[in-house]
Amino acid sequence: MSLQKMLLNWTGVYVFILIACLILSVYIHFVEDWNALDAYNEQLLKEGINTDTMHSNVEVDLNEDVDVVFTWVNGSDPEFNSKLHAHLSSINRHNTEVMELNRYFDVGTLKYCLRSIELYASWIRNIFIVTNGQVPSWLRKKHPKVIIVTHREIFANKSHLPTFASPAIESNLYRIPGLSKRFIYMNDNIMLTSQIQLSNFITIAGKYKIKFMSERPFMCNKLCEVDRVNNGLCDQDCMTESCEMDGDDCLGKTPPKYPGTDGAFMFDSWMGSVMHTHFLLNKWFGPKDRYIAEHGAHLFDRTIINMLHKRYPKEFEMTSSHKTRHHNSIQFQFMFIQYLKETGRIDAATEMKNARNKCCHKVKLLLDNRSHESRKKQIEICELEIKLKKPTYLVVSNSFSMAMSDERKQMIVNDVEEFLDHLYPEKSSFEK
Repeated sequence: MSLQKMLLNWTGVYVFILIACLILSVYIHFVEDWNALDAYNEQLLKEGINTDTMHSNVEVDLNEDVDVVFTWVNGSDPEFNSKLHAHLSSINRHNTEVMELNRYFDVGTLKYCLRSIELYASWIRNIFIVTNGQVPSWLRKKHPKVIIVTHREIFANKSHLPTFASPAIESNLYRIPGLSKRFIYMNDNIMLTSQIQLSNFITIAGKYKIKFMSERPFMCNKLCEVDRVNNGLCDQDCMTESCEMDGDDCLGKTPPKYPGTDGAFMFDSWMGSVMHTHFLLNKWFGPKDRYIAEHGAHLFDRTIINMLHKRYPKEFEMTSSHKTRHHNSIQFQFMFIQYLKETGRIDAATEMKNARNKCCHKVKLLLDNRSHESRKKQIEICELEIKLKKPTYLVVSNSFSMAMSDERKQMIVNDVEEFLDHLYPEKSSFEK
């Protein structure tokens, strides 16, 4: 055999061996990926997440029974104010009493929330009003569709009561006895202004309809972006209280001298709780941008909430234990909606690109410390907006930064009542 033929034969053998090795390498890599995927899916199943169905179209009965839940407190009640004052004094928070008390100032919107439900969502099965034991004076107590639920009925740990913290209350809502599997949660400052159906909240394929704002948790201090916390790398810029000492990334490490970069973070307990929840999600799903859903009515699923509680039992227990708003609380709505997004359960049409549609979805009336004349003009503009835009919701929120006399408070209540009586002139069957 000539040298040329021998070389050709050996070349063929080498090529064969190379191809065989390549095939074997691909096979081994495929098997490793397959095993890793199996292990991942098995872990998710332990956490209550079924990957076989999370992305499939699970048909939803759009005529299923759905309840509405409101949380409500009468911040003008002397007994309530006395307990709140006592708690604030016990934790030495005299300097924040004005802001705390103004947060509970009730301008009387709940009555009109119920009028709007009867007018625009009569298909709702039951209305649960969660309170600390207070009952609205105007409420018809024996109405078959309205149920007052006290905090004591839903808090598993009664030592957490009394509480003045909405995150603590919201984290326990799924325990309401007799509550529908899916329920709509609305604050008592959200009113319907046009007809809605269950299809406004979820598609027949089980995709939730969520509108996002452009706002998102961004910096937990002046030097550290929130996506750097719980990303697997110890970052000294993030080793401050506002960034939770870089989460689990710097366990066992000695923090550097405090650089003075937290700023006013600790005074914004709501955004602090959003960031705390974001850090937990970073560890679960990896760091990424997470936008905040707009303030409005949202649909929740008790099964998913129960699974989230099992995932974070200590964190939810701590949230439930806080007496007033605290930055180390789970922001219940933010976690639920981000979980939907991570598991592919949000309708693509309601993603961020369509979130800033300012027309025809929501009109907002922000009450603040402006003069009586200026507020009357503001209400006139709001009425005009509702007529022109025909939105789905009206949101009446407040931002009172100064102490107010009882006379001034009553003037604000009268202005709001006159406005809402004009918008919802007919009494509902829920009223005496």
